[in-house]
Amino acid sequence: MGLCVYEVPTSHQSRQYQVALFIYRWKTRCKKLEREVDRSKHTAEQTIERNEQIHKELEANRTQLTTGNQQMEHLKRELGELLAWRAQQDENVNRKDSEVTNRLTSVVSDPGNFDNEFTVHHAWKSDSVK
Repeated sequence: MGLCVYEVPTSHQSRQYQVALFIYRWKTRCKKLEREVDRSKHTAEQTIERNEQIHKELEANRTQLTTGNQQMEHLKRELGELLAWRAQQDENVNRKDSEVTNRLTSVVSDPGNFDNEFTVHHAWKSDSVK
């Protein structure tokens, strides 16, 4: 039933040829579209997987950020407490420095007072030791 190269097709054979060619083209086109659909599905699956991975990373980053913020607030409070303690210590040192300076000034201005102060201070210490 096939046509030989040298045969002239009849109208019936020509019609069959045209239908077969039409069907062949449609099958080819369908296969091409099926491949495109498969590629699109694969691409969509990869995109969904990547999106899920990014979402997990985002959640992990949010958790780290929350933890980091809590740690930073704790450290700020601790630093504030330490700075307050340090200011108190500086104040105590300045007060004691001022007392020492006043005593030295009084000793320099009245050297006889040093003996009295030393005796009173030494006696007070001796009483507290007993």
